[in-house]
Amino acid sequence: MPVMTNYATQINAPSPDYRALLSQLSQAAAWRAERKATAPFPANAKSIGELWIVRLKKRGALVGYGLAGKSPDGPVEMIDTGLTEKEFASWTKENGWPVAAHIRWGFVAEMNLPQVSDAAKSAIRVWPASVARTGAQNQALFHGRVELRDGCFFVGQSGQPADKLAWFHAEIGLDRDKAGYYILRERVSGQTLTRLGENMSWGGPASAEIDTETKRALQKACGPGEIYVVGSPEASERFLTQYPHLRGPQIPPPPPTTEVQQPSAQPLSSTTTRASVPKGGQSECRDVPAGNRSTDRMIDMGTFGAVTLYGLAGQLVCSEPSGSGVGECELSANSVAIAKAKNSSRALIASSQGTLIWYGNKGVSCVKRSVE
Repeated sequence: MPVMTNYATQINAPSPDYRALLSQLSQAAAWRAERKATAPFPANAKSIGELWIVRLKKRGALVGYGLAGKSPDGPVEMIDTGLTEKEFASWTKENGWPVAAHIRWGFVAEMNLPQVSDAAKSAIRVWPASVARTGAQNQALFHGRVELRDGCFFVGQSGQPADKLAWFHAEIGLDRDKAGYYILRERVSGQTLTRLGENMSWGGPASAEIDTETKRALQKACGPGEIYVVGSPEASERFLTQYPHLRGPQIPPPPPTTEVQQPSAQPLSSTTTRASVPKGGQSECRDVPAGNRSTDRMIDMGTFGAVTLYGLAGQLVCSEPSGSGVGECELSANSVAIAKAKNSSRALIASSQGTLIWYGNKGVSCVKRSVE
């Protein structure tokens, strides 16, 4: 549960029932609105389009635009704005601007939730989120956690401390659920994305409009740390509830063979056996038979020789390049890593709730590893 002083702290939280939460209806009437072009291009279409681009950039509401034809000098034929259709109509009316009818206009959806709910307002110092709506984003998958500490939001990628000031997209809001946990919600749909303190993932590197006033207030209240745009994070458990086949590695059965199968070794104990693997030598992985489990979350790199260990997102977890048989890696619960040995095929190492499952090549119980 959150810890309350003058402000709230929530650095860990159990996952709610995301299956039930995902079944709730979205509050969004539509995700995007569009006004189609109703007139042909006038003779001065190019200058009109350029004027609208300048206006929207100055407003901080330009998401994107497209030109007619294949020439880079063509007139603007479509503009996506970061405004709702209602906001756009009000803005143009206030300024006395006739809206170009030859341009196709795109508008963002109305947001149905406030930035911070009444139930959560007293818990935080500053809400670190953009006011401008979010445009196109990078979609590489990042993993980590966002923590609430004494009213401030901190983020860290997996394996790193949560020591950077978190910054959210405009479409993300803060609320408190029925169990008392602080949650991030999607302001358009109303959907719960995560509880603060859960393992999360997000698309990135994320970008956002960081206004000077909020940045100054944030760093004054929470310290002059680096700001990290976490954007729109989602709980890993929520993601896996939607895509359950991604919960663990899918290990194919071994291919048919006429060879006599050797009996599997006994399951690993909680103490990892270290095996020295000199350069040019081999290890038969006697202490990592396929399918065996160990409650020890330390991975002995020596049995693989020269190894680099990567997470599923491609991040370097750790490496033992010398083949000296010395080196250990630690996997957190619910993570999956791939060990790559020189001159060898891969071995999957999966961690489920802190229990390691070691898989040899093609599911067999013993794999030779050569070292250069």
